[in-house]
Amino acid sequence: MAVTIYFSVENDGERAGLKESLPAIRQAVKDALEDEGFEVEAVLVSSRKSFGVPTTAAIFDVSEKTVRRLLDEGRLQGFKVRNCLRVSAASIEKYRQDAILKYQLTLDE
Repeated sequence: MAVTIYFSVENDGERAGLKESLPAIRQAVKDALEDEGFEVEAVLVSSRKSFGVPTTAAIFDVSEKTVRRLLDEGRLQGFKVRNCLRVSAASIEKYRQDAILKYQLTLDE
C-alpha cells in the first residue's frame, strides 16, 4: 500500500525556522511508516498558492541555487513580488509529478 503524506506550513512557521527542519520531519515520518510496512512518498503540500525560493528548496530538499536554476530553465514557474521570487504551488506539484513519471519510465527500461 502506498501512502502520501501532506504537510501544511503557515507563514509564521517559516519565520519560526520550521523550513530548515522540513526535510528531517519528512524523513522521520517516512521512516516510521516504512518500518510499519508502508511504501511512502512524503510530499509537502500547503494551502498557500506560492512559496519563496527557500521554502521551495526545503520542499525538494535541494539548494536554493538549484531552485533558481530550475526557474531559469523554465522547469518551475515563478514570478516576482517586489524583489522576492515566488514559485507557484501548481508548478511545484507539476514538477513533482513529471519527476515521478520520468523515474517510473527509467525503471521500465
